[in-house]
Amino acid sequence: MDSSRRESLTRFLESAVSEPFRWGATDCITFANQAVRVQRGHGFVDDLLTLRQHTTELGALRLWQMAQKQTGCTDIVDLLDARLTRSPRLYPQTGSVVARPLAEAMVFSHAIGIMGVRGPVYMTPEGFQRFRLDGDLSWEI
Repeated sequence: MDSSRRESLTRFLESAVSEPFRWGATDCITFANQAVRVQRGHGFVDDLLTLRQHTTELGALRLWQMAQKQTGCTDIVDLLDARLTRSPRLYPQTGSVVARPLAEAMVFSHAIGIMGVRGPVYMTPEGFQRFRLDGDLSWEI
């Protein structure tokens, strides 16, 4: 990762630390998409996020149903595989998109986040959280 991309990602993650979880603004997929956008100028689901505005979990579920019809993907991991390259690395590169299974699915079967310098970071209903790398899937951007 070049230094300007790293600086952009660092600034974005620093600004996200104090943000609360909000459907349609700072939910997991919107957070990860924005992190990718600051690194490469466009997100990986920009087109899907414009299908429908949402401010609730039900609205996010309806958006995901529309996205499934448009893409033919039935699972968020399938969608990520269709749009990004799965990383073969044991320790993903900083800025990669990451996913970890959810014990209780909300909209998706997996939470979607970004690989930080020290591990994966996710926007959860409890807000911005850092985790240890523990079987997370990852995709290069």
